[in-house]
Amino acid sequence: MFNEEIAYPKCEYINKNPSNLAIYFLHYIYIQIKMLRVDFILSYWFLFWYFLFILNIVSYNPKFGLILGLINNLFHLIEKIIFNPLRDVFTFSIIIILIKIIPIYTIYKYSITYKDVIMTFCLIILYLLWIYLNNKSINEISKQLRQNNGPLYKIINNQIII
Repeated sequence: MFNEEIAYPKCEYINKNPSNLAIYFLHYIYIQIKMLRVDFILSYWFLFWYFLFILNIVSYNPKFGLILGLINNLFHLIEKIIFNPLRDVFTFSIIIILIKIIPIYTIYKYSITYKDVIMTFCLIILYLLWIYLNNKSINEISKQLRQNNGPLYKIINNQIII
């Protein structure tokens, strides 16, 4: 068993409500490994929208946003091919396949409508507002992603043996 006092600094709200221990633990992990929070990465917003779409919870198609993200990711992949080691290129390629190519492939038969494009831009504006409200900047987030601090990158990179 782990000792809370040794593993974690004192925190008032844990003592008041022990159910907050899981939340505090996750927050502690993010701080310790300097991982970027999922809600600060626009690609995950589009991935969440994709899951809502395939589960018929929303009717707006995320394909336009996923394609824009794929184009952006391909430019970053070229940058990684030029400047980063093979391990980083391989890890980033797996991420692109998982969160962009597979979702786009599974919804390729749906056409992109004007409303889908409008909803994509609405989601981007909502994302930018979220970033602003959390006192972050796009430059700061981009820098952390270039330093390979995204959650999926960390998970996949720890599993690769190259």
